[in-house]
Amino acid sequence: MKKWFFLASLIVYSASVYALTFSGSSVELPLRINEDGDSEFYIPDVAPTLGTATIGWTSPTLDSEGNPLTIDRFELQYRLTTDPAYTTVVISDEAATSYELTAEVGSYDGILWVIDATGYYSQVSTFSFTVN
Repeated sequence: MKKWFFLASLIVYSASVYALTFSGSSVELPLRINEDGDSEFYIPDVAPTLGTATIGWTSPTLDSEGNPLTIDRFELQYRLTTDPAYTTVVISDEAATSYELTAEVGSYDGILWVIDATGYYSQVSTFSFTVN
């Protein structure tokens, strides 16, 4: 509801919080005055809460044919379980056995590959983890 106050020919608008309904869900959005003097709904900037998770693995020493494996790098992909797209991290330390991830708090799906010196990818390892 709009409330107008008149004071010495100055108009002051009192902002209120309104509820909007989207697909059966109710969301409260604050109202503000823009540069043109019009009221508008806006979504305040809210930074996501970040946490950490350590992802560990045991590196293979032999390829699928039993030959010694020369690891070049690891490729880690992860996503929130609610997101369609993965984020990719290349871990170039061939001796690495873990990676500490800082990301938004939540449940994640992960994929890890080992890439050898000739550029061949290992079989994929999939896993789930939580960032707290």
